[in-house]
Amino acid sequence: MSTIDTPLGEHRGRASSLAAGLDGPALARAAKDAAVKLDPRRLTGNPVIFATWLVAVLSTISAALIIGRGEDGAFAVQLAVWLCATVLFAHLPECIASGRGMAPAGRLRASPLSPRANPVTGPPPATTPTPPPP
Repeated sequence: MSTIDTPLGEHRGRASSLAAGLDGPALARAAKDAAVKLDPRRLTGNPVIFATWLVAVLSTISAALIIGRGEDGAFAVQLAVWLCATVLFAHLPECIASGRGMAPAGRLRASPLSPRANPVTGPPPATTPTPPPP
């Protein structure tokens, strides 16, 4: 039997830097953006997610009808919840990544400093002409 000796906390800095951008407001904005992407016109760009969304809608309607008739609809409700969660969480990582990319860009736009060029004073530097090829 072999053992692996890995010091505790070796990858801790990397994990904490990955989770640093996952604060409450960022996750709330990403969840809102993911919910906006549930528009069927936007979902048609990805046929797999669109088909999953369509089945989620149909299974939700089916679960509501089963419960409306007074039958046990536990399986239908569970299926509808899982499908809806699949569609929502398919867009959530993309929205988190775009939010994390927009944050540094927003900070740069809001910074009061603008890039300044150093003025060149004096005559231009002398260049030596290259001889023409023979």
